[in-house]
Amino acid sequence: MCYFATEHCNKTGRYLSQTILFKYLAYLDFLSLKDIGKPALEFEYKAMVNGPVPHELYNERRNYKSRLVEFISRG
Repeated sequence: MCYFATEHCNKTGRYLSQTILFKYLAYLDFLSLKDIGKPALEFEYKAMVNGPVPHELYNERRNYKSRLVEFISRG
């Protein structure tokens, strides 16, 4: 997540949104599945309106906080 957040911010000048993060994670897993036959992260994804969502991470996002990553509400 930190890699995606850093690269996204460096290239766009904007913070990484939850929706875009989930798309990056899904893309990584789907490419890995195609290339080596198994997902890199092994999340289970749920189809939602704005794209695939790793439901374990989605359900726990408000409890997830580290020195480098925090999910915040932009209301």
